[in-house]
Amino acid sequence: MLIIYKSLFDAVKRDKIRCCVYKSLNHLDKDLEGVRGDLDIVVKHDDLARFLHVAKGLNFLISKVSNLHYYLFGLDQTSMRTVMIDLSTVVLAGPKPAKPYYFQLDMDRVLIQDDIVPVLSQPDYLLLMLMVRMLSKNEREEDLKEL
Repeated sequence: MLIIYKSLFDAVKRDKIRCCVYKSLNHLDKDLEGVRGDLDIVVKHDDLARFLHVAKGLNFLISKVSNLHYYLFGLDQTSMRTVMIDLSTVVLAGPKPAKPYYFQLDMDRVLIQDDIVPVLSQPDYLLLMLMVRMLSKNEREEDLKEL
């Protein structure tokens, strides 16, 4: 795992910020090493400002898309890899690029597995991804096999 991610998740845990990685869990190891894609994180609305404060302290550049959605860009100082976090207080779904649908997760009720990186539990992940894929109208055979 890149140091920038380790530092972020250590601070999130220390500050008891309710959030989790909720997408692409089957590729999480590669994403955490900065070799594949971004991290999709949903954060409890009440904890958003604290999450952004922590990220700013780690020199993430923050781009506000809306009051519900942010992109965070960072540079891991050890590996010199750039990273991106897709941060939201809601789960966005629907056909790209608009993704016109969204819904909130009750962050106090979903199960979060919190080892080093907080991730959505497998049962909640499966249900959520099935809903997102159906709303996005882009079910691919490989996605359905994964689920």
